[in-house]
Amino acid sequence: MNSTALRAEKLKNIGTVPVSYGAVQRLRSTQNTSLVFKDGEHEKFYYEILGYIKHHDCYHRALVYLLGISGDTRDNFRRIYDAESGCVRTECLREGWQTSGCGRIIRMAFNLYCNGTPSVYNYEEQLKECQCYTVEDIFCCEYAVYFWKAVKIRYPEYILKGTRGLEERMLKIRMQGTRGDLEWFKKLLERHEKIKVMQVSEAFANKGTKKFFRMYVEVEKIKR
Repeated sequence: MNSTALRAEKLKNIGTVPVSYGAVQRLRSTQNTSLVFKDGEHEKFYYEILGYIKHHDCYHRALVYLLGISGDTRDNFRRIYDAESGCVRTECLREGWQTSGCGRIIRMAFNLYCNGTPSVYNYEEQLKECQCYTVEDIFCCEYAVYFWKAVKIRYPEYILKGTRGLEERMLKIRMQGTRGDLEWFKKLLERHEKIKVMQVSEAFANKGTKKFFRMYVEVEKIKR
């Protein structure tokens, strides 16, 4: 087994040929209501990278989504993943730009993409490296909510099956306005006696303006 780059199981021959703008827009329209991004740069990276890889399956979407969370992983994307061969570059975990947060992001991405713990083979202390893939070690950080979203991207058939009843009752709302407007309307929703606010995203800046933002809210009707 190659210790510096491991192929994702079942996925080979990924290239860097740009796909059509329309294909990426269709992907955006089908996912934008369910994805939650850390910030505008995360969202921009996700759709731009998907525009330069061949496959838009759950493996690649989860990988790209995770590696877009941090500025460090975005800047070092090619050090982490070889788009031409479809291989992850496990040696990146030993490079000087790494932080504890980056390590968690990358290991989560490797785990979902490769169906395993590929960097274990790069270390003499394999047990110690394997422990870095535990749920406690990876999820115990500020990125946990995005890691859960990546799991939903990677295993949509199981997530949908388990939450089908909940999804049927849930309404997803996209709000846009100033920060003050968004906070005001969010409080109205939270105080409404007939609905329960299940999840609220961060306020994302709209491109080209510092005044207007957008926010995503999931609400559920209260049964009496």
